[in-house]
Amino acid sequence: MQMQETIPGVKYEVALEVLGDSMRPLVQARALERAKDKPNQAFIEYCTARINAIYMLRDSLSPEDTDIIERIFNPNDQTVGRIK
Repeated sequence: MQMQETIPGVKYEVALEVLGDSMRPLVQARALERAKDKPNQAFIEYCTARINAIYMLRDSLSPEDTDIIERIFNPNDQTVGRIK
């Protein structure tokens, strides 16, 4: 189901926010792991890599990337940030 956009660029701006919000659990999980007596470095690197990938997508996303923006809003698409 596609969202109707009434103001140009709104979906793009919201998609950027969704991507930013999708990093929050990764940042929290990484911080909790780092605080352990014996942190798992592989898990920390995994979280960091996903955070960096989201930053890269968010920073390169443009309003013309409508197919990617639609994927961000698709709750069944698990490859990018999702609306819950």
